[in-house]
Amino acid sequence: MKIYDVRIKDCVKKIIEEKGQGILWQKEEFADALNNYSLKYYEECYLINRAMEMGMIDILLFSHHVNISDQVHLLETISDLDEDELVFMVSQMRDVIGQNQWNIEIVNMQETLDEIKKLMNPEATHAVALAYFDGLGVEQDYEKAYELFELAEQYGDPTCQYYLGYMNENGLGTEENLELAKDYYLQGKDDDQCLYALGLLSKKEGKEDEALDYFHKSHDARSFYEEGAIHLERNEIQEAKNAFAQGCDVYDESCLDAYGKLLLRENDEKGLKPIVYAYYLGSSDATEYLGYLFITGNVIEKNMERGMACLDLAASMGNEKAKELEKKYETI
Repeated sequence: MKIYDVRIKDCVKKIIEEKGQGILWQKEEFADALNNYSLKYYEECYLINRAMEMGMIDILLFSHHVNISDQVHLLETISDLDEDELVFMVSQMRDVIGQNQWNIEIVNMQETLDEIKKLMNPEATHAVALAYFDGLGVEQDYEKAYELFELAEQYGDPTCQYYLGYMNENGLGTEENLELAKDYYLQGKDDDQCLYALGLLSKKEGKEDEALDYFHKSHDARSFYEEGAIHLERNEIQEAKNAFAQGCDVYDESCLDAYGKLLLRENDEKGLKPIVYAYYLGSSDATEYLGYLFITGNVIEKNMERGMACLDLAASMGNEKAKELEKKYETI
């Protein structure tokens, strides 16, 4: 399979630093700037420019809480691009967004707040609460977010319990209160995120079977990895693979990395694809492993330059194994 080079996002970040964030909404000017790197990253430049033409910045900026699989599937319906191209594009642009502080201001926020309080609309209240929680469009304000999540819950939004529990658990916008956090999670026990949170609490308390039950009931992407990791620790390989495979379906980077490695250790070349996707999504472990595969020529064509570049990138993320491998192979 074609393995695109994630270093293209460094080129995008450099363009933003030089020309400002506004360049991302000036498609022709952005394309001209990015094409300066096309000699080294020809295919990657093409895909990033396609992403810009599709308005991917706007799509991702205002749906960053949406699962990446939903974003990829949405884009599949409006483009002629393949899954691997879209996963690469979405993951790179999500990282660009995540690395920038966006100067977007919702100028009529007070009017919006007054209106939703009159309407007692749970969805709208939840949306504004998230804006304050993330600091998107307004200055980040956990206390205001907490107040609005409470309002949304009163208006009948069943998905607020996770945020209320999370904020109590971590002391965001309110004093830390683990007991109240657990109460909120239990109130939302039909919600996948609450089940995930309950699983983590049980795991911290050493109640592994209880944690496994919560993770198994949840369809939160993070739960698939936690469930698989417990099975793997117990040497229940098939159960671990089943859980990781579910996480792969929603592009969870930890599941992609774990599942790919399990397959490759069984000499199943299908394991390369999940490793590559995890690399696109920024997994340092997958990036280190892909570097090793490039250097050794195992399941992909040997490429020392790409391999060392992957190890260098993983090392810059703090991956200790990558640092060790760099020292081992840099003299070869």
